[in-house]
Amino acid sequence: MSDIKKAKTWMKERQKNLARSVIKYKLTSDGERIPDDATLDASAEKVVEEANRIIKAKGRDVLALAADRISRFRRKL
Repeated sequence: MSDIKKAKTWMKERQKNLARSVIKYKLTSDGERIPDDATLDASAEKVVEEANRIIKAKGRDVLALAADRISRFRRKL
């Protein structure tokens, strides 16, 4: 496995662990029962996938906006 793949796998695991912790905290603070590990892992995985999807979509929007601003600026010159 390449170093980049290892880094991506490591980062995804860290994201999943963080999401798991946040879910557990939220459930505990709301006084709800914490589900079994398999359910918690599945929920954390869904949260991470959704967050990454949103970040990727917003990132494209930001790049498109920046490109538009740069082209407008160049036209003014």
